[in-house]
Amino acid sequence: MIQNAPENFQTSYLPNSVSRWAEFDLYSAKSWGAELPEGDLRNRSVEPVIGRLADHDVGVAAEWLESLPTEPDKDMGVARFARDVVQIDPSAAVIWAEQIQDEKRRDQTVRSIAETWTRIDTQKAESWLRLNSYSEEWIEKVMERVL
Repeated sequence: MIQNAPENFQTSYLPNSVSRWAEFDLYSAKSWGAELPEGDLRNRSVEPVIGRLADHDVGVAAEWLESLPTEPDKDMGVARFARDVVQIDPSAAVIWAEQIQDEKRRDQTVRSIAETWTRIDTQKAESWLRLNSYSEEWIEKVMERVL
């Protein structure tokens, strides 16, 4: 099956195909991705679907993410979801991003969200970050990159 496809297919073609499929039949693409065995292939399938799902219904997207087993594979979907919801609810986006297991991906996602939030509302972003134990140095780096 798809798990036996060449690596370049799984890393390049599959995410684009799933994303396009989700444009036309979101819930079938979601079901298909959820049925894949745990691992990198499911991870690559969840990310584009969660992005499309969040565009349609943030609540349904959040519920689906919550239903997935906590595993490293879930990180990509959570990161995508957090980046998508930052425009709607920045503080919720950061909270989601902080759930990412992989430290490097978590730091990159939180930083990206903080930068986006700072562009939207500098004062609220800075205030929230200070209230939530981010170091002064980290906050300053975010501010420097954006302002």
